[in-house]
Amino acid sequence: MRIVVTGGTGSIGRRLVPALVARGDRVTLVTRRPRDARRLLAELDAAESADASGRRDASAGASAGASAGASAGARSSAAEVEIVAGDCQFPGPWQQAIDGADAVVHLAGAGVADKRWSRSHREAIERSRVESTHQVVVAIEDATARPPTFVSASASGFYGDTGDEFATERFPAGKGFLADLCVRWEEESRRAEALGVRVVRARIGIVLDENGPALRRLLPWFRAGLGAILGNGQQYVPWIHHRDCVTALLRTLDRRTLLGPVNVTAPVPCQQKEFARALGKAVLRPVFMIAPRFLARAVVGAMADELYRSQRVVPKALLDDGMTFEAESIERAMELLLEEEAASAPQPARRQRLVAGERARGSLPRPPRPATRPRMLIVSAEAVIADDDGRPRPGVREAIRAASSHGCAVVVACERSSIGTSWLLADPLLHPIAIVSNGAVLWNEREGAAAYVERIEGATLAAVLLAVRRAAPSIAVVYEGDHWLASDGEAPPGFGPLTLRLGRNEVPPKPVARVHLIGTPEEVAAARAAVEAPFWRERKIALFARGAMRLIVTSPLVDRAVAAQRIARKLGAARDEIMAITGTLDDLGLADWCGFAVATADAPDPVRRLAGATLEPSDDPFGDAVERFLIR
Repeated sequence: MRIVVTGGTGSIGRRLVPALVARGDRVTLVTRRPRDARRLLAELDAAESADASGRRDASAGASAGASAGASAGARSSAAEVEIVAGDCQFPGPWQQAIDGADAVVHLAGAGVADKRWSRSHREAIERSRVESTHQVVVAIEDATARPPTFVSASASGFYGDTGDEFATERFPAGKGFLADLCVRWEEESRRAEALGVRVVRARIGIVLDENGPALRRLLPWFRAGLGAILGNGQQYVPWIHHRDCVTALLRTLDRRTLLGPVNVTAPVPCQQKEFARALGKAVLRPVFMIAPRFLARAVVGAMADELYRSQRVVPKALLDDGMTFEAESIERAMELLLEEEAASAPQPARRQRLVAGERARGSLPRPPRPATRPRMLIVSAEAVIADDDGRPRPGVREAIRAASSHGCAVVVACERSSIGTSWLLADPLLHPIAIVSNGAVLWNEREGAAAYVERIEGATLAAVLLAVRRAAPSIAVVYEGDHWLASDGEAPPGFGPLTLRLGRNEVPPKPVARVHLIGTPEEVAAARAAVEAPFWRERKIALFARGAMRLIVTSPLVDRAVAAQRIARKLGAARDEIMAITGTLDDLGLADWCGFAVATADAPDPVRRLAGATLEPSDDPFGDAVERFLIR
């Protein structure tokens, strides 16, 4: 058959096109990016050649004639695919490709999960889906030989919030942006039914593919140990493994009994908490954080509303048609993803993943050197500051200059931006953004302003304060923002002057990044006991101890490693290209997450165990690390 595929370079299309070629179909690929399509097909051919070579090596005992026959029977993806340049949102010569085709699979459209849902991106999603479907149907109508089958992608978001009810294909449309979009989207595809074309409206769930938009956004958080359950986690997630998604789409092409709406989801929908825990288990990280809706909205925008909707979608049409799913459970889907990742990686990368897995179990050390030349170096201030007075260690500026000259952005991570570190943060060779306040603030010393603040949610702050005051009425409370301090009493020594003076139990009017609870060991212990169960264990806050007489309360997502990821994304630096010089327990996340970490000689044992190397005692650990791991 000749199959026209639109959007073939997307996460689903790049899986579907090779499957069509492998079974002998001729594919016409309509794409806005023909260069990307040609590169993708070349990569697929290279992968097929490597697999064939591996199979020949593994079966060295097979006859030469059999090997020659296998080689002769191999098909080239590039040779079997015709690439047609065109934007499906607009009429154009690309529409002529549909004339005489045996089927059309329409996947084109802006990715729903590719970007934060700003107003402009939502408009782009809507326009690309509805208008492109309209133009495909116009092409079918104008064709001299109309394709008998039209498979048009839709989404399981059609059903809105179904609660605990099973949503089969007969379930009515729901409410919300995605539901309204899907209704309009499907109305355009249904116009082809009046032309005598069998129309399949494939309502596709979240496709589990490591290179797909959903997991691409989730995996960095989960691999950093920051995966979260959304709300109470009881909402159902409509998911499907990419292999089953391709199988379902092929089935809709071949089985004339399948028409109208077809749910392309796994037969066993799971709750969001099950999804999160299965993903955490797959990357060897625990999942215990709870992400309230307001926090998700801050990260992904209006798309958060869709994430908290429950969609218990089941593929009744496919099951009734006899389809067998390779991944029926979410646990099995995650196992397959890990197997594919290991199988597709070159041998050195496989070894790296094996080492990473063993390291997470505590049986192997970190690599002794950076795997690649670092592009970003995070330096704990303890490695550059000599004492509490903030005096610089010898050789600090020389080390910054040396690292910068080797193309490495140097980022400082320090306790506060205003206590003894201004001389350092103002260095022109440093990256302008510093990680301060446990990572709650990204501070730009040159502009004298915060680039980002991870604030404590207002209602949580008020509730924590009430619990603390009840447990320890005399404890001192100091509020910290991006570059200010507030308290209802005198500031304890070492904090500097107060910016705001508050009344008793008054909360600052500005966003609060950290709360310092200062008192006797007994008062601090009582305050900690009061907030641990209702707030810390429920992942509404994070706690950092400073000895027995100070406890710090922050947002649950505060960590130097999370802050480092925000800077790395701006730089375009991959995890393997990030190195950290660590010295305190605040650096524990950095030691675990960065591609390579080195610990100072006096770093705590947990940090040294996670680091790849420990420096010898020295007056200049920063310079020693730069010379040993960046210059040589």
